Amino acid sequence: MRTTVAVAAAHTWSRSAQRSPPRPPFVLTAIGCVACGGPAPPTADMALHLEDHLDVAVIEGSELPAAMPAIVEWRFDEPPPDWKVAVPLVRPSEDLLPNGSLRGGVYVDLPDWRRGEWADVVVRARAAGAVYNMVMGLNPREVANPNNPGWGAPVQIIAGSTPIVQDGSIHTYRIRPNWGDTPATTPWRRLGLFFEARGPGSVELLSVSVVSKGALYAEAPFGARAVTAGDRIRRTLYTHAPGRLSYRIRVPEAGRLDVGLGVLGEDAPVTFRASVEARGRVEALFEERYADPDEWAQRSVDLSAFAGRTVTLSLEAEAERPGTVALWVAPTVGGARSSAKPNVIFYVIDGGWADDMSVYGYNRWTTPFLERLAAEGWSSSMPIATRAGRSRRPSAS
Repeated sequence: MRTTVAVAAAHTWSRSAQRSPPRPPFVLTAIGCVACGGPAPPTADMALHLEDHLDVAVIEGSELPAAMPAIVEWRFDEPPPDWKVAVPLVRPSEDLLPNGSLRGGVYVDLPDWRRGEWADVVVRARAAGAVYNMVMGLNPREVANPNNPGWGAPVQIIAGSTPIVQDGSIHTYRIRPNWGDTPATTPWRRLGLFFEARGPGSVELLSVSVVSKGALYAEAPFGARAVTAGDRIRRTLYTHAPGRLSYRIRVPEAGRLDVGLGVLGEDAPVTFRASVEARGRVEALFEERYADPDEWAQRSVDLSAFAGRTVTLSLEAEAERPGTVALWVAPTVGGARSSAKPNVIFYVIDGGWADDMSVYGYNRWTTPFLERLAAEGWSSSMPIATRAGRSRRPSAS
């Protein structure tokens, strides 16, 4: 007897945007003091990661935008008219996938979104029975794929997956679309969700949300978070332009500033500036306008002229659109090594997946000690390879 995965929709559909939280009543937030007494300035005798020291920074500006970025949400309290049951153009025998699993799914057509503006897909669902996996698909395919007819339609790109919790409770799953080698200019035209089961099972969808990149930074005017660009995950310090962060630091011998520059979209360029104030004089270190959301721009600035002195190091960002997010990628102040030999540590874990580790951006705090070790090392230009869109455990709550 043939069985299929039932995708049940409970019954009010709405599409809503995130409401704007009240703007903060302050323009200047100061913790510590740049020009006066107080705690001793941090020193960079060891690599000093500025994103880990926001507690001693002075932040000017960096206000949230007046119009907050949208979160598009579909709710399944009623059957949503835009969502359709996914039917392959060519049905495999008995609706089975090559591994013998059953499959069912739904999809929705999108109004040619600019894919670079969107970050995550968040699904709230309740599953029971033998359902074990959720797969996300992107963009339409109108002809069958002879090499894999079971996935030939209605989506072209299999863009991520997450295991499903089958305890009958409501869980939240977050998947980041993986576009693979698809050109960055490709619009986002379709979103599909498919569920795999080893036997009879059901999935009740409660809501599906697509979160814009800007919405990820709408919780606070500034902060630190892990960000993906290309195949690299890096820890960043973010602000909203116009904004400036200032640090009072003591520069070590052969001091330098290593930092990456990043933006969220090519239509939202940011002008990045770095400067040093010492003995009442301000000296510009660099100024650059940057607009590539798919790559980090790595820069290294010589600070050796200020060796042994306490200075104010400022990172400033400006943009034509107020509230534009500026990403300072792993801003690190370092100096000369105390030994002629490099301090290299090889840390090997058998069976460890990078996309299950919070040190590489996983949303659960799974590797706190590795994060502490990484924070003490030099990693300002080290690429980190990841397998986006794959996970062995569900990101459920």
